[in-house]
Amino acid sequence: MPGPWSPAIAAKQIATISQLTNGRIAINVVSGWFRGEFYAIGEPWLDHDERYRRSEEFIRALRGIWGQDDFTFKGDFYRFNNYTMKPKPADPQPEIFQGGSSRAARDMAARVSDWYFTNGNTPEGLAAQVDDIRGKADAEGRRVKVGVNAFAIARQTEAEAGAVMDEIVAKANPDAVQGFAHEVKNAGKASPEGEGNWAKSTLEDLVQYNDGFRARLRGETGEHTGKYPQISDGSLNYPPVQ
Repeated sequence: MPGPWSPAIAAKQIATISQLTNGRIAINVVSGWFRGEFYAIGEPWLDHDERYRRSEEFIRALRGIWGQDDFTFKGDFYRFNNYTMKPKPADPQPEIFQGGSSRAARDMAARVSDWYFTNGNTPEGLAAQVDDIRGKADAEGRRVKVGVNAFAIARQTEAEAGAVMDEIVAKANPDAVQGFAHEVKNAGKASPEGEGNWAKSTLEDLVQYNDGFRARLRGETGEHTGKYPQISDGSLNYPPVQ
């Protein structure tokens, strides 16, 4: 999490782990959505898009430290002057993951990240995000891999799958869900365009905290006739977003 973490310290720790494990290390860069945590640990809280600008500088600093000697970087958040770190990570450099659904998150992924993770959404909503990221990444001469949080419920019949979903929602702790919803919906709406994670989540979506049920991957394992995507042998009856 940029802010509490220094890119120099993160680069050193990850490089050491990479050397000890022959490259079995990656990093997830979290721009931050929980204002209360930043206040609790005495870190300044930046506006939504500024957090992503800082994260992008953080990633550029990591890549520079890992890939160059005498690394120099003059950013708004981080500065390095002829910095050389050794040993560097084992080749190839550790992959960099990030999450988000907002425009700033997608733009950052297209420019600097290896993996983009997003909350659950409809196939149409996910396709729009992926098309946006890949179009922007293509313009940068890059390729970004995409991961989606989605939970599947498969039973012999669609009615049984729906009943399981209803039971999960009914047994959720409403106070816990409401408390989480209060924090994250404000975070999701903080982006200028109001499209961040959780911005459009319902309470039912938030029973699985990262909108895992929102993809509606529930249905029967036999002949499919209903309104939800069919789940059979790990595949769906519409082309999945990759």
